[in-house]
Amino acid sequence: MTESLPTSAEQMQDILDIEGIITSPWADYLRSALWGLLAVVLLSCLAALVYYLFKWWQARRDERNLSPAQKAKRALLVLAAAGHLPSAHFAEFYFYLTEIFKTYLETAFRPGTLEKTDADLKAEAEVIAAIAGMPAPALREFLSRAELAKFAKQKFLVAEGEADLSWVRTFVEASNRQAESLTSQKEKK
Repeated sequence: MTESLPTSAEQMQDILDIEGIITSPWADYLRSALWGLLAVVLLSCLAALVYYLFKWWQARRDERNLSPAQKAKRALLVLAAAGHLPSAHFAEFYFYLTEIFKTYLETAFRPGTLEKTDADLKAEAEVIAAIAGMPAPALREFLSRAELAKFAKQKFLVAEGEADLSWVRTFVEASNRQAESLTSQKEKK
């Protein structure tokens, strides 16, 4: 016996609508495609995040492997590019310049330098200047100018600031050369 479809609306009252009036396979495909696209975008973002974290970690590792002289030279380049001198921010300039100088001395030669004041460094000028084979009066002059700029807010000529920046750069290079020659002499013995 074959059943036929109901012919009137009264006969269809007991039929439950399971799927809805309009169904299309395209809606399912579209939903699947959107979920797939969302998954691809999220995975791409995650891959980019992992890539940039790896690059950041690699740069930090490379930074830790630099010598004290390389770190000081890099910091001096950043300070020169910061534009403190042309804008007459001498206190900030000399603050950063003396910090770079003290950090270099601390890490390369003289532990405890960061805790010392500029006056303490002036008292030890002969010993510090001897590290690089440079004259002690130039070091005293640099430290005096730094104290005046930082604490008395005295203004200087931009050329004097550039000369001090150049002096610190020369000190780093000369002391680094001397340290390398001492290291090579020790290795030969």
